[in-house]
Amino acid sequence: MNQKYQGDVSIIKLAKCDATFQPLPDGGLVVAEGEVTGHNHRVITKDRGTVIGFARDSEGFYLKVEGGNALLTHQEHAEIELEPAIYFIGKQYEYDEVAERRVRD
Repeated sequence: MNQKYQGDVSIIKLAKCDATFQPLPDGGLVVAEGEVTGHNHRVITKDRGTVIGFARDSEGFYLKVEGGNALLTHQEHAEIELEPAIYFIGKQYEYDEVAERRVRD
């Protein structure tokens, strides 16, 4: 599957990305914070030797996972394993006939 969800976060596997990636910070990267609980969605390395690069734009984060797997963690949701690939991580939206609304976690 090329798309996964964790609460209000959407994870989309990409074929390619022209972004300039920088190294993941020590302790991982918070890609979204909860509006109510203060919990967060954080990307961390799972396997020794995993290299994760990230880039950011106004819509979300781009991740490049190489050499092992990464994890998207959250205090109230199951972890999502990210295998080597390029991903876009952004907010999840829901639509109806009248409006577009961002999903809240």
